[in-house]
Order: sequence, then C-alpha cells, then structure tokens
Amino acid sequence: MRDWRTTIHGLVFVFGLAIAFPVWADAEEDYKAGYEAYRKGDMGGAMKNLERAAAANHVRAQALLGQLLDVADNNEQAMKYYRMAADQGDPEAMFGIGVMYRSGDGIEKNEKEGRDWIRKAAEKGYPPAVAAMAGHYMSGAKGGATADDGEMAEARRWITAAAEQDNLPAMRAVVDGYKTGKHGFPQDPAQAAAWEAKLKAKQKPAGKAEDK
Repeated sequence: MRDWRTTIHGLVFVFGLAIAFPVWADAEEDYKAGYEAYRKGDMGGAMKNLERAAAANHVRAQALLGQLLDVADNNEQAMKYYRMAADQGDPEAMFGIGVMYRSGDGIEKNEKEGRDWIRKAAEKGYPPAVAAMAGHYMSGAKGGATADDGEMAEARRWITAAAEQDNLPAMRAVVDGYKTGKHGFPQDPAQAAAWEAKLKAKQKPAGKAEDK
C-alpha cells in the first residue's frame, strides 16, 4: 500500500506548481511590458511594471530596475534591486554592484569589493565585466613587467577572454602580447599573425566591397 505521506507530498508539490506557474507567467508579462515601456522612453510605465515583476522575484526585472534606479541616482534602491538579482546569479546586476563600489556612487567606495563583484560577473562571461577585467590588466595596473607569474596568467586569461568576445583593444593587446611577450603571453609569431588577421577582419567596414 502506498505510503500516505508520499501521496500528500506529491499533492503539495503539484498544488505548489499550479500556484507558482501563474505567478511566474504574470511576472514575465510585467517584465516584458516594463521593458517595452523602457525601450519607448516611458519611464513611469517601465518602473510600475518592473516593480511588480521584481516583487515576484523576476531576476531580469530586478536587474533592469536596479540599472534604471542607478542611472537616476537612487543609489539605495538601485543597490537593493541589484543585490536581489545578484543573489539569483544575474551577471548584469553583479557588474552594477561592482561599478557602484568602485566609483563610490552613493555608497562608500571600496575598490576591492568592486573588483570582486566585477570578477564574479566576468566569470559568467558578461562582456562589459570581461572587458573591465581585461582593461584592468591592459592599463598596466597588473600584468606588467614586474608582475608575478599569477598576475601574468590572469592578465593573459582576461585579455584573451575579451579578445574572444571581439573586443578590439583586447585583440590588439593579444597581437602585441604574442609579438613581444607582454601581459604573460609567450612570444609566438604564428599566433600573432593569426590574431592580427582576426583583428583586421573585425576592423573592416561592414558592407564595404573588396577591390577587384
């Protein structure tokens, strides 16, 4: 005979799904309406719909709401929604938190905290965060001639990651790295030539016909 507790647990699970799905669907609709209002410049409509979706734990709504509040210098509320989304693993929100800490925009400036949050976003492949990590090393702050092996490896890692996302300054740094051994790259003329060809292809104006 089937255990009555198993039956009850199954019914509770199914009932929970029946309640949760309409809530999620409503949140998704609110998010879409909020995003469309934002895209059209209707900030009032955007905020109203995004706030409803965010309250229902819609992660993209929380992240976008954080961004809008950040731009509006409503820093306390921006951080609140950024953290809600970051707690669910959203890289855009993680990056937003990092930028706020690094700039000291409305909160106490904390370079290390900001860098840690930006790294978290970069680890998820978020392009602005990857570019920020690469820029940190390309600027000479790290990964220079006096850097230790660990820093050199990090420099190469993030510059390469940004280059693979078609970031032009990073692609130039990869070419230079393979040519000169800078930023932890081994000198490798073949790799330098390969990356230089990729760079030239990306720099070619779109739609320009080749000379006959």
